[in-house]
Amino acid sequence: MKLPNSMKKWIIFCLMAAACGAGTLGLYTMKPSEKIQIKQPGSPRQVTVRQVTPAERRSVIRVYGEVTARWTSVLRTQVGGRIITINDALQPGQRLCKGDTLLQVDPTDYQAGLARARMELAAAQEELIRAEQEANQARANWKRAGIKEPPASPLVFHLPQVKSAQAKADLARKNMDKARNDLDQTRITAPYDCLVAECFVNKGETLFSGDRLLTVLSADNLEISVTLDEAQTHTLGQWEKAAAVLQNPATGKTWTGKVVRDGQMMDKKTRLRRFYLIPLGKRDGLVPGMFVIADLQGSENEPLLALPESALTRDGLVWLVDQENRLKTLAAQPVFYEKGQVFIKAQKNQGPLQVVVTPTPSFIAGTQVSPVIQDGGELR
Repeated sequence: MKLPNSMKKWIIFCLMAAACGAGTLGLYTMKPSEKIQIKQPGSPRQVTVRQVTPAERRSVIRVYGEVTARWTSVLRTQVGGRIITINDALQPGQRLCKGDTLLQVDPTDYQAGLARARMELAAAQEELIRAEQEANQARANWKRAGIKEPPASPLVFHLPQVKSAQAKADLARKNMDKARNDLDQTRITAPYDCLVAECFVNKGETLFSGDRLLTVLSADNLEISVTLDEAQTHTLGQWEKAAAVLQNPATGKTWTGKVVRDGQMMDKKTRLRRFYLIPLGKRDGLVPGMFVIADLQGSENEPLLALPESALTRDGLVWLVDQENRLKTLAAQPVFYEKGQVFIKAQKNQGPLQVVVTPTPSFIAGTQVSPVIQDGGELR
């Protein structure tokens, strides 16, 4: 017997309802094999901190500078001629003392020139004496004649002739001085204690007036130029009282120094101000061209916080732990670095702080942490 479609649908619905009911009843009556573990919230993250207290001290400004010779001179010949002698020390790196003979140009022509100038001076002086004698004789004749009126022309007393002879004698004397100076210039000497940087001449060469001979440096007269921004210049204070410690970054060797002058202007591009230092005492190992670290002491004491360098992030932030053991940040402007520490300015009446020694990029302000004080105690 064939069932109608409506009856089939009803039977299927009843079977499905029964199956669902049986499944639901089985789930409610089934006992779990083990208890479900509910994860409890974790304990606060541990962070290593140092207790830091502000302390009064002088700021130290660390900058880099280049050692240069105060004087750099290019020596040129003032006369021409063939080189007849030359100092073997005219090589780069050799030291010369003031007055040392560098080279000798053949003086023969200049000796002759000096003798000629002396002869011309003697002739001019003779002419001047004759002119003065004739003038005196003319005055005596005028007086002897009893003429009371002044002469109508200065030629009567030979005054123009005397002036001309005097001018010729003066010119001859100056020519002789020039000839003597030219002769002196054939022997070229060191202008001061110096170091040879470059040599442009060789034995036997012929020189012309104005030719380059040497480039020399004042080896014992050194200075170091450094540049400071506006904040560093303010921290430096009275630069006349600023002491300095110079250090070779490669070897660690140090020298003492002081600031001697202010450049009195700012660079248009970098907006930095230049100051000049000189080394004091022994300068062994300090040579032109060397780069050095210069630690400049500020003139006034100010409250500073000494932090481990690792505590300062690249963003210029310092992470602190407050009284509720929560993380917070402090924007810091480093004043100077020294022996693994960075010094930043402290606020007025600022008490001890708990500074995170090694902050991580995952830190979030307000996060609850568990501070652990680092061995080594309190930094000052």
